Amino acid sequence: MVPKEIIYGAPDAECLMLYAYCDLRQGQDGWSARGAQYVADKLGWQARTVTEHAKHLEDLGWLERRREGRWAVSLCGRAQPSPSARESEG
Repeated sequence: MVPKEIIYGAPDAECLMLYAYCDLRQGQDGWSARGAQYVADKLGWQARTVTEHAKHLEDLGWLERRREGRWAVSLCGRAQPSPSARESEG
């Protein structure tokens, strides 16, 4: 379930959609599908669009990106923003 804070606080509709997708697809270890291109293909976007909006969400503390190998980026949706993101809001 997408928290109401991200529904009302996402910078744009694409960020909300990306968060929802990552939240839906998280594996047992908390990480979603590997690679921006894979996620882009699933959402009908370009890989650059995924990367751009993942950066927005990461800056807000709602998503974590982890580089694996040469090109793969793993995305992990979070239930709550990081403490630094909460402090910058208030």
